[in-house]
Amino acid sequence: MRRLLLLAGSALAALPTGAFAEAGDLLVRARAVVIAPSDDASDILPGLPGSSVDVDDAIVPELDFTYFITDRIAAELILATSNHDLSGTGGIEGLGDVADVWVLPPTLTFQYHFLPDATVRPYVGVGVNYTVFYNAEASDSLVGALGETR
Repeated sequence: MRRLLLLAGSALAALPTGAFAEAGDLLVRARAVVIAPSDDASDILPGLPGSSVDVDDAIVPELDFTYFITDRIAAELILATSNHDLSGTGGIEGLGDVADVWVLPPTLTFQYHFLPDATVRPYVGVGVNYTVFYNAEASDSLVGALGETR
């Protein structure tokens, strides 16, 4: 079975591509994406000056949909969700992980494809993102140090 899939993949790769995507085509892809939040957090004020948090990165599966408006212009919707641990720094460093949170950062991009009929199809894009945070939970160490918190 593995060999059949490998041969099928090789045969598809060897086929002439012609116009890969043209107006009206929809591409659906699964990839991996790195979600690297900016952890440029300010101090926890007023109670914990000199204390802050660091947020870890995550590599997660991603699903995207690209719709070709013309053979050169496309819109892409990128969907992924990830879990991140927040660790204390400064005065709360001894608490270790202080919270975890799930992040949903759907992103919509618009792309311009320079060479739509070429084997290698470079493009440039610009987009918008709105990130939703959900299922945030304080750690037992944080609750023990500060009491119930959000």
